[in-house]
Amino acid sequence: MEGVIDPETTMKLLVSFMPPYSGSFREQYRFCTEGVDATEENVFLQGNAVNFPVFLDRQDLDMKICMIDQMYQDSLAICNRSHLPVKITFDIELPLRKCIEVIPKNGFVQAKSDFSTQVKFFPRRALLEADATYFDKNTGVFQAPIKVKVDNQVKCLEFVVHAVVATSELDFSESSIDFAHCTIYETVRKTIKITNKSLLPQEFGFIKLPDFINILPSDGFGILLPLEAVDIDILFSPSKATHYDFNLNCKTAFSKQFKIHCCGDASKPLMTISPCRIQLSSTSLYDANTALIYIRYPKDTTVSPKTAGEGDSGGKHHPVSYAFALPSTSPLTVQPVVDTLYPGEEKQIHLRFQPTLCETDIKKCAADMINRKREEQRLFR
Repeated sequence: MEGVIDPETTMKLLVSFMPPYSGSFREQYRFCTEGVDATEENVFLQGNAVNFPVFLDRQDLDMKICMIDQMYQDSLAICNRSHLPVKITFDIELPLRKCIEVIPKNGFVQAKSDFSTQVKFFPRRALLEADATYFDKNTGVFQAPIKVKVDNQVKCLEFVVHAVVATSELDFSESSIDFAHCTIYETVRKTIKITNKSLLPQEFGFIKLPDFINILPSDGFGILLPLEAVDIDILFSPSKATHYDFNLNCKTAFSKQFKIHCCGDASKPLMTISPCRIQLSSTSLYDANTALIYIRYPKDTTVSPKTAGEGDSGGKHHPVSYAFALPSTSPLTVQPVVDTLYPGEEKQIHLRFQPTLCETDIKKCAADMINRKREEQRLFR
């Protein structure tokens, strides 16, 4: 520091003492003048620093990872080391008052005692998106300074509320599902992927499912780890021939709800077979056993527009052809294999079961016998 002093005048110098910690401080400075009567003197400055009578038990209030639109809270203590009670007041900046609340906002700290407060943090989506002063959208870090005014104390106390704010969203690969057309005796499966966009695990579950919907695995309940994606199967098994239009509701443990719109058409099958299960009596090799089944095309069956042929309009009765597809090695034969039914018509199907030993089975049996004999000879040597 340097300056000029006029002859026969006096100058005052302002000395600021800002100790970083409590204790005694002593510094030596050299005072020099220039010119004919140049002088040099040493000046000693000393002072004692004491702690504030009122202080905070901590300056950082870490809320960890917090979900948007969820309430979090932590406690903070104001300590008084003096022999007199002191009044304190929390000063929260206006933009922060919608997401940070201190209870109580003011009070008295008794002598040689502590004053406990609750700091509530409610990260609102609108505030975080609008104000970038306290929230970094790229990292998700939230930092907000809070001041505590103390009577008869020049410097205000200050602590910082900081947290990592995470979203509570789940991402669905499909927002709507079309199960298309099926009969009331069929089940249609659709697979969707659920992704957890949050930095925290989330429990989820599909609630109030209709009777014709089944979700795998675990009946639609589970836990998603941070940033994890899982596949779930939605099974549609209609019981009535009608048009289905409904929503699937998925809810998380943070009371977040998501909807998936679903639709589908169900109809009765064009043909019915009676009986659906045939129990044949024991049959010897190269012997034969027969059974009868009946295939029928009811008159009240309506053809869906999606299954009608080109140029046809739904709702009309059309002849329907059918065919039985049997494996080439099957011991079962069907007569007739191919035929056509008209509305209201019923036909008889003859089934013939004649088990035989094919050449492949005979060779396999012979090979097994040879291998067992060789193994026995090797063991008894």
